[in-house]
Amino acid sequence: MNALVYPSSENIEKNLELDFFFNPRNVAVLGASRKPGSVGYTILENLLDFKGQVFPINPNATEILGMRTYASLQDLFEPIDLAIISVPRDIVPIVLEDAGRAGCLGVVIVTSGFKEVGRKDLEDKLLEIARKYSMRIIGPNCLGIYDAKSRLDTSFLSKQKQARPGPGSIAFLSQSGAFLAAIMDWAASEKIGISKGVSYGNKVDVNELDLIDYLIEDDDTEVICLYIEGVDNPRAFFEKASKASKRKPILIMKSGLTEEGTKAAASHTGSMAGSGLLFKSACKQAGLILVKDYRELFNAAKALVKSGPVTGNRIAILTNGGGAGVMTTDYAIEKSFKMANLSDSTKKKLKSFLPAFASVNNPVDITGSGTEDDFVKSLKIIQADENVDAVLGINLIQVPGMDEKIVNVLPAEIITSSKPYYSIMIGGNYTNRVKLKLEKKGMLVYNNIIDCVDSLYISSLYTKLKEKDSWNASDLSLKVSRKANVIISKALKSKKISLIEPNLSEFLNNYKMPLSKSYFFASIDDILNSKNIVFPGVAKVVSHEIIHKTDAGGVILGIKSKDELVDAYKKIVENAKKYDPAAKVMGISYQKMEKKGIELIVGGFNDKYFGPVVMFGLGGIYVEVLKDVVFAIAPITKQIAMSMIKELKSYNILTGFRGEDPVDQEKIAELLVRFSQIMYLHPEIKEMEFNPVFAYKDSVVIVDSRMLLSK
Repeated sequence: MNALVYPSSENIEKNLELDFFFNPRNVAVLGASRKPGSVGYTILENLLDFKGQVFPINPNATEILGMRTYASLQDLFEPIDLAIISVPRDIVPIVLEDAGRAGCLGVVIVTSGFKEVGRKDLEDKLLEIARKYSMRIIGPNCLGIYDAKSRLDTSFLSKQKQARPGPGSIAFLSQSGAFLAAIMDWAASEKIGISKGVSYGNKVDVNELDLIDYLIEDDDTEVICLYIEGVDNPRAFFEKASKASKRKPILIMKSGLTEEGTKAAASHTGSMAGSGLLFKSACKQAGLILVKDYRELFNAAKALVKSGPVTGNRIAILTNGGGAGVMTTDYAIEKSFKMANLSDSTKKKLKSFLPAFASVNNPVDITGSGTEDDFVKSLKIIQADENVDAVLGINLIQVPGMDEKIVNVLPAEIITSSKPYYSIMIGGNYTNRVKLKLEKKGMLVYNNIIDCVDSLYISSLYTKLKEKDSWNASDLSLKVSRKANVIISKALKSKKISLIEPNLSEFLNNYKMPLSKSYFFASIDDILNSKNIVFPGVAKVVSHEIIHKTDAGGVILGIKSKDELVDAYKKIVENAKKYDPAAKVMGISYQKMEKKGIELIVGGFNDKYFGPVVMFGLGGIYVEVLKDVVFAIAPITKQIAMSMIKELKSYNILTGFRGEDPVDQEKIAELLVRFSQIMYLHPEIKEMEFNPVFAYKDSVVIVDSRMLLSK
């Protein structure tokens, strides 16, 4: 496997200088057009609100949209910060060369027809020119940049068809230009402000990591949202994004998470989407939040901006409609929240002014006769309860006691409380008008239960993820064993595709793996001459060509004596020859029968995109039928290993199910960490699997192992 490439410190330093893309002093449009509706004309139209200077470049015009037009960049009397290129594909390199000679700092290339249609050679030429002049490029095949504060808008889509959102604290990065346009149009209609929107297209130079680096330092951005089709170096992306997510939440919407979706993404913007399952696992490992659609993306982003951290899962529900309170309770429980146990003091205070038919248990129902003053007073009491981490408030303003006067009293209580408050207002036109007024006062309001609870869940999830260690691939406790290196090198030199006994045990023992004691017998004479063999035991075929031993009849259990072991040797060799006449049988391995424990599987493989990956699950039916396994990108920390263990659906079995002894989870975690580091230190390993591993209350033991090597 090729060595992994990580971003250099030089690139990291450059990322801090990307401000000229968002706040340039001036912009030149190369390919400016006099024809209304054309790309070059619409870009100029969209730049009319830009706070800096705009220079249209067109040798056949003197004025466009009231702006003086220049024949070339060389006719300008000042250096250019940002150039937008919207000329035909074949002359883009020529125009880019002109921009370089004119000293442009950055270039947005909106022109398409490059890598996405198989012309990577043209993209390589663009990158060569950019490096020659120390320019940075966004694109090609993109819409470019929208900055709500500076009013920079490089898009070629008309404002009549796609609205632009006002200023806000949410940044949105998208590999797809069309999707960015749709998202911004939707955000504008929902009155959701954004700080910056970037369509970066084929990312010949500036990519999502560069942009995340910039946005982490951007004072106008509090939450970073991404739409991703694929990343070129997933390992570098997740390791770096993991550190960034400790400072600001990063929400990701990913296409290509299914097999068919992956094929579609690979044909759009020239992306390679990689494995959806591994992408999900890597997001969790790196502290990034994967959302299912754009609605969840922005609902969660709003919550993270407005509500502050959710530090626990104990919620209280306050409603003026009993049915809505019950439905909200059901969905909150489904999302793993707990209904807070309100204190006796809280209930007593609520009873002191609410009618006798109101419910002061959680959910608290002030009923349809409750007024806005009753609601706000109840909220204040509930927020003061130390058993409550967050409050969900349901305002049904259609009922007699409640109307839009809630706008005048509710926001003040929300602002002064340290407890997050999420509001639900279900209804039509009148309700939506009141909802909009509350949102203008900074409140977090949703028009349905699911969006509200999902957003609360993501806010609480981010709090937990932020507390986790950053994922760092270079943080290793193991060092490469010279003896282990020699063993693998010899196998590769002899063109073997697997590592087998006795070399496999010797390799693993060099890393102090908890192996079951085993013997290797190359012949019957070896068995007869051997002493101190422990019975009963199990014999297994040893052959480079036979990977699945059981399928070949190459495993015999319950061997009670040396004579039975000799018979087993003969039978295994006979079965192996029938299974694969070309297979070369090196002998058999023998080990004592281990006491039955909880059966686990630990596996690993080198993925084309993610590099070494670790898999963990319960063995037997749990992995074969239920597919109850979890993945992580190697190497992992002990904290990540413990998270993998607890993530299993069958986790309760490990804790002592139905009177059984609990297993030693610490020992399992140590095994996973060590396994992951071996996979990382030895990229020559194509696959490695321990199956089964027996877990006991105070130890673990590897009963069987196999290893395949890269050719």
